[in-house]
Amino acid sequence: MTAFADVHNLTIPECFVEDGGNYMVKATNKAGEAKCYAKLTIRPPPQVGHSRVIQQPPQGFVLMYPGSVT
Repeated sequence: MTAFADVHNLTIPECFVEDGGNYMVKATNKAGEAKCYAKLTIRPPPQVGHSRVIQQPPQGFVLMYPGSVT
């Protein structure tokens, strides 16, 4: 968790689809308490497909093949 002025960030380095759901954070101090609710949705990563076989290009050339992201 990091904080800058009155902005706090929570970084989750690794998460999975099953980690999604409703979350609540509660901050408490001498002045009282505050709650914040959030819904976390995690989508699976995109799959990259190639439509052609990649071959070795001649020296000095770069081959670029169209692909698709689904």
